[in-house]
Amino acid sequence: MFFPDTIDLSEPEKYILAIRLQPGSFSFAIYQPGKNDAYAYRGTSFKSDIPYLQQVKRTIFDLNFLTQAFLRTWVEVVSPRYCLVPTLFFDAKEKEKYLYKTFSGEQGQVLSEAIGSDHDKQLVFDLDKDVYEFLSRNLFSPVFTHHISPLQRLFHLNSGKTELFSRMYLYFSDKQADVLVTRNGEIQTLQSFTDESDQDLLYFVINIWKSLNMNQLEDRLYLSGDSSKYAKLTPLLSKYIQYVEQKGAPSEAFLLGDDASKTPIDLLALLL
Repeated sequence: MFFPDTIDLSEPEKYILAIRLQPGSFSFAIYQPGKNDAYAYRGTSFKSDIPYLQQVKRTIFDLNFLTQAFLRTWVEVVSPRYCLVPTLFFDAKEKEKYLYKTFSGEQGQVLSEAIGSDHDKQLVFDLDKDVYEFLSRNLFSPVFTHHISPLQRLFHLNSGKTELFSRMYLYFSDKQADVLVTRNGEIQTLQSFTDESDQDLLYFVINIWKSLNMNQLEDRLYLSGDSSKYAKLTPLLSKYIQYVEQKGAPSEAFLLGDDASKTPIDLLALLL
């Protein structure tokens, strides 16, 4: 695997590594803070007939430079399996109870992190336990995070405490669409949908809009992420909502070169 000459992995302590785990693929970015030409993004697809853990192991062993002592190592989990719990009522010992009250199926390693403008909410999510343990052993002090976390920080930068309107963000990545609504800098709701048709997603978005009593003429809808995923949805949403705009990557990303344009916005938001 080749990297730009500006990246020298003989000095990993200068770089941030961010790995992105999602169903069907594994990708990562390497970045030297403060040096815009020292950025690279690479990824690989996984086969559906081979266990995910087996493919993660093979990737890490093949790309063993990922195990070096980087300045920081992030592992970002892309998944619709999460829930929000007010920090005021959060009990770390009850994480499994919070999550699996909402989701059924196989249980994994349950993690949590504080989000929101005042860290007033806990984002609880899970990851396959064997994958979690393997990466914890083989990566250098990895920090596990959910892809929603950097996204909400990015979107919160534009949401003021004294705004007179609400903001809905609709983020598209792979087969998933995430909906985040803020008002006065506070998270009102956070939901994710997978493998939905444009018509079904339109129905869900409009229902969320109505349930929060959002105003069609004053409140804002921002579309972000993979534009090919929302191209057909945009004119449909514009029939119901006056302010429909695009929300791109962090402004700093445009200085990082061609690889940044291939990088999911959630991963860029994690790095920058």
